[in-house]
Amino acid sequence: RQLMEADIRQLINHERGFKSFERISDFRFVPKPFEVGGDDEYLQTLEEHLPLLIHEIKPELILYNAGVDILEGDDVGTLQISLEGCRKRDELVYKNAASNGIPAVTTMGGGYQKNLTPILQAHESTILEACKWEPLMKKLS
Repeated sequence: RQLMEADIRQLINHERGFKSFERISDFRFVPKPFEVGGDDEYLQTLEEHLPLLIHEIKPELILYNAGVDILEGDDVGTLQISLEGCRKRDELVYKNAASNGIPAVTTMGGGYQKNLTPILQAHESTILEACKWEPLMKKLS
């Protein structure tokens, strides 16, 4: 059985054993350092590489860490992605999972700014985006 964990920030592909799963592909995504950051390059890279990775690995489950330290103004992250860019990232992950018949489990993470509002808005957006795909995901389980 295959499992794919997607932390969409850095590109480090490696495999390790995990109980009843033959292989885990821990997919950390950004194929080159983002010096400036921004939605367009980030989303284009995700849109290009995520389908290829899913095709290559053929996971039975995607564990999606929907971290929001990618947001503009984050004290730790450097990607400077807008709230709408973060929502589009979530949509791309769920769309690719659903269109390939792969259930996805989402966890929240990250977000290191003094102003909690954008962090909470991004997490809320992730939940709402997941709800849009829930009927299709239910058919997969």
